[in-house]
Amino acid sequence: RAGSFLLQETTPMKARAIVLLDLDYFYCQVEMLRNGLPAERPVAVTQKFLVVTCNYPARSSGVAKLMRTTEAVARCPDLRLIAGEDLTPYREASDEAMQALRAFGPVQRVGLDEFFIDVTAVAEARASAGAWAPGTHVHTAAKLSPARAPRTARWTCGQRAAAAAAATVAAVAATKAAATVGVAVVAAVAAAVAAAVAAAAAAAA
Repeated sequence: RAGSFLLQETTPMKARAIVLLDLDYFYCQVEMLRNGLPAERPVAVTQKFLVVTCNYPARSSGVAKLMRTTEAVARCPDLRLIAGEDLTPYREASDEAMQALRAFGPVQRVGLDEFFIDVTAVAEARASAGAWAPGTHVHTAAKLSPARAPRTARWTCGQRAAAAAAATVAAVAATKAAATVGVAVVAAVAAAVAAAVAAAAAAAA
């Protein structure tokens, strides 16, 4: 769900741009960064005798959440199992991610791996500066919902802000050195945000 956008109407004349970041296989990403594991290595984080999360190389071999570790290893002999009973590293990484995201606006943490960021101010500043990628297209309210057609100008503004904000998140996070787990995770997810915006723009074209 990384890169989803929620446009929330807060006043009769203003919409806000809210970005939702959901860090995919978060525990696993943290452990891969902590242990210096390559992206192609199948990895699963376990609690007791169950897989609680795994990365995509593991999933491609048939490993799944809540699978017994014995079955997971049988399906993927190269699987690296990492015990995840101690949540301290994940809490610390979540805190680091939250601190990095605060550069873009107020942040609400829903869980260790999920955040809502109100990026209205930075998005409006970016939009006012004309910081749009060549060929960018933005959905209008009329396309999204005919019932909202009379509000096209207001909702188009909000959607433009959301797209601009996502680009800002991606650009800024990508320039940060991956000195900490949290910043590295945010940078990785920002790339997904940028991809989501590009896909939305292509669909609107």
